[in-house]
Amino acid sequence: MNMGQIKKKAITGKIEEINSKKNNQSYFYSKCTYKNTDDIQMNFCLNYWIRKDQIGFGWISDLNKLIAQYLRAGYFKILNVFTGHLAEVNSVKFSPDGKKIISSSHDSTIRIWDVSSGQVIQKIDTYPYRPIDAQFSPKYKIIASAAGTKIMLYTISGEFLRKMEGHHDNITRIQFSPDGEKIVSSSIDKTVRLWDVYTGLQKACMYGHLRKVNDAKFSPDGQTIVSSSTDNAIIIWNKESGAKLRKLEGHLSSVRAAKFSPDGFFIASCSNDKTIRIWNAQTGETTATWRISTKFIKDLQYSPDCKMIVSACYDKVIRLWDLKTNCQLQSLIGHDNCITGLDFSPDGNRIASSSLDGTIILWG
Repeated sequence: MNMGQIKKKAITGKIEEINSKKNNQSYFYSKCTYKNTDDIQMNFCLNYWIRKDQIGFGWISDLNKLIAQYLRAGYFKILNVFTGHLAEVNSVKFSPDGKKIISSSHDSTIRIWDVSSGQVIQKIDTYPYRPIDAQFSPKYKIIASAAGTKIMLYTISGEFLRKMEGHHDNITRIQFSPDGEKIVSSSIDKTVRLWDVYTGLQKACMYGHLRKVNDAKFSPDGQTIVSSSTDNAIIIWNKESGAKLRKLEGHLSSVRAAKFSPDGFFIASCSNDKTIRIWNAQTGETTATWRISTKFIKDLQYSPDCKMIVSACYDKVIRLWDLKTNCQLQSLIGHDNCITGLDFSPDGNRIASSSLDGTIILWG
């Protein structure tokens, strides 16, 4: 059987893959429908064939390695659906030990869930505020949430600790520093701000974006911050001085999120221009661009082992991407409305997603 016959036999579903090279960058466009595991494997193999301009005698060995790598990644499916929130869920995050999940909602509550049972074990009433974000500190001692222009801190048991104020418009996202001593916040007021957890005082205010700042995240070593904005730009900041170190430009529309890779060498970003870009964090160069043909991309996360990226799109689909091959591995469908947030468990074996449909889905 020749190569043409093998390809013809393999393609049994509707799969369209286009790969091209432009400006020494890797572009990936996907329009696929996955119905079962065989379809996923088939599509993955087809991606490999299409991406090669020519296939020589060594293709069998290379393909076997590629498939083996993919199979090690495993398949994600729905493990549980957490219900209880009375309005859209704005964020979802795992605890440092991966045994709990924290969520924030427009129903004016923060809820802590037991991952194993899917039951609520703690409910924090934030009325009249509607929290847009919430997360555990790295040492699992306190909880931070953002609502309106304020950041609120609570004990794990739900006792209010203190409030941080300074933003002139609504906060969009917050994050603890890796050591748990600082919090970074992004806001519609075009600023990124740094806060001291213990005193509640503002330590720095970073100006540079021209429009709403959608997201701000620390680097793994906690020394730099990356922010993304509706002005289509990404800025890397020095945490201590608040100085702008580098501006990353290339997206053609609002950048919804930007995250450092776990090793700190790269930054992944997603945008309303329907692309995900991978950037070299040191040089600011784009190393890969993945295009999605449907709708805006809301959020993304690196896997802890730095091998995959998971993204959430306004088409209600979660997509898993392989960083080595620049291929889409899997599509996860389960939410009935737009997905608002994503998180990998610390061991990388589970994914939690939140949605405007009022639910949290646990995948694994």
